[in-house]
Amino acid sequence: MAFTVRSLSDLLLDLYQQASEASPDQFQPQALSRLRECLHFDAAAWGGGWASDRQVTELNVLNEENALIEDWKNFRHLDQFCDLTLHRLSTTFSFEDVADYRRTTVFNEHWRRFGINHMLATIVAEPLDDYVSFVGLCRHTDSPAFDGRERQLKELLMPHLAQTLQMNRDNFLSSLDDSEAGMAWIDNCGVVKATRGNLPAVMRELWSQQQKIPEEIMRSFHQSGSWQGNGFRLSAKPVKHCWLVKAKPVTQIDCLTPRETEVASLYAQGHSHKEVARELSISPATVRNLLALVYRKLDVNDKAALCLHWQNATSRS
Repeated sequence: MAFTVRSLSDLLLDLYQQASEASPDQFQPQALSRLRECLHFDAAAWGGGWASDRQVTELNVLNEENALIEDWKNFRHLDQFCDLTLHRLSTTFSFEDVADYRRTTVFNEHWRRFGINHMLATIVAEPLDDYVSFVGLCRHTDSPAFDGRERQLKELLMPHLAQTLQMNRDNFLSSLDDSEAGMAWIDNCGVVKATRGNLPAVMRELWSQQQKIPEEIMRSFHQSGSWQGNGFRLSAKPVKHCWLVKAKPVTQIDCLTPRETEVASLYAQGHSHKEVARELSISPATVRNLLALVYRKLDVNDKAALCLHWQNATSRS
């Protein structure tokens, strides 16, 4: 297919429009499908990971199974093509750039297994040290090799693919509820891909960094979907191969148990001990005991102070 300045302009406009309209789990497959209309390939992989140990932490594939990369992990330290692309970041290479690559173990036991005979790949550095992102375009055995023009086009488009991906994530976070204290889009290893609000400041305050969420917090996300630290609670929702993280301040009221909250709320609304007890089907003595705990946790001494504290806290929420 002849590629013109006009078709390149149309492609870029479409990519940036998709970045502003698609959700993060839709954007990369849509962008790769649009790219495929202009630069023929049979399958593609777009992801990111750690350069030093070649660990892939996020991945989107088109017309291929995730097994393409899962199986590659068995050969990642033997892959001379990966060596080349990692040593020349931001440069696009093909299998033909590695001498006798088709005689190597990784080609014959991995790429041929998936029917892949040609590839254009570009790896670029991310802001976090040792973290990189990549886009690989693949052709099957019965397809021709990528030519020089296609290589130049791929290298030209790579910065735009990276920029539109970041734009997509930023736009998505900006479209969500403004009442949140802070939000982030992270990959499976906790690498922060985009933030909104004051979450970077929260991260620096909690664990002295803002580019990666610690492993113990990621384990808590996997186990319970949340983590609570000094003054903040993080909640995390898995979205495809990534996570959407929200941060909210933890108030003194948040530290109350559900029953303590019920008792304190009714009492702060003006109900008596007996009325609270009748409403909750508990004894007045239990109400007094629970209120004593509430007073201690909220650092108040009487009903008037409790009412004022409760009114201020609920009005902020």
